Amino acid sequence: MSHRLLLIGSVLGLLAATPVSAKVHKPVMTAEMMQQAQAYLKSAGVLQTTAPSTAVTRGEFIDAVTKLLYKKDLNITCFQSLGSYPEQEYTKLFSDVDRNHVLANSLCVALKVGIAKGNPDGSFGPNAPLRASEASWIVYKAYDLGPAGRENIAGSPWYDHFLYDVDQTGVMPTAMRDPAHKVTLAESTEMLFHLKKHQTRLLANMPKEEQMEEDEIIEETEMMTEEATEVIPEGYIKVRVHGKDMIVPKPKRRN
Repeated sequence: MSHRLLLIGSVLGLLAATPVSAKVHKPVMTAEMMQQAQAYLKSAGVLQTTAPSTAVTRGEFIDAVTKLLYKKDLNITCFQSLGSYPEQEYTKLFSDVDRNHVLANSLCVALKVGIAKGNPDGSFGPNAPLRASEASWIVYKAYDLGPAGRENIAGSPWYDHFLYDVDQTGVMPTAMRDPAHKVTLAESTEMLFHLKKHQTRLLANMPKEEQMEEDEIIEETEMMTEEATEVIPEGYIKVRVHGKDMIVPKPKRRN
């Protein structure tokens, strides 16, 4: 499990699991706030090259959430860590996502931390439009937005309590209350920006003796993740290529 997930869960999970007595209302998304949101995503390497009204794909949204929360885990060792590498080599995550896919690293990390799952036929559909029901499930898990182990009322849709709990935090644009709604770039940008604000509010409301400053959380997370990425699988070495550290198989000795 990602150190980022463990840290967020330990610091924010208790408060997120506490039932809210009143809905938190988010402020109206002004043009200035949208600019701040776009700058926030850009700083995390989430590129926005399409029109705001364009439908976001499942792959794009997973990529954005992964880069915002698990950036230090995005390296080539993710595929290796899925199995007893190098004896068992994973070349595909899903039937339509192999290790050469442009979103391979993001989807690999997302799969490991539990915020990505495939279709019954083994595919993922990275280019399929993202539905509000899917977006709520992803952020519910990634940002620890509800009590662990909560179950839906018998007979209700699978997404019911995900939509409800995410909406209760005040981060969901109004249009996304419709589970079938195709999420646009502007809506996903707004949601991810308000999720950041939501985390900041939780930290501010924590008891003084339990509170950690946001920069301390980020610093500790980066240190822990950097240490984790230094673990080199057996049979591999770390080399520096074009100014970047890479984990590659050890050269085989010629007879």
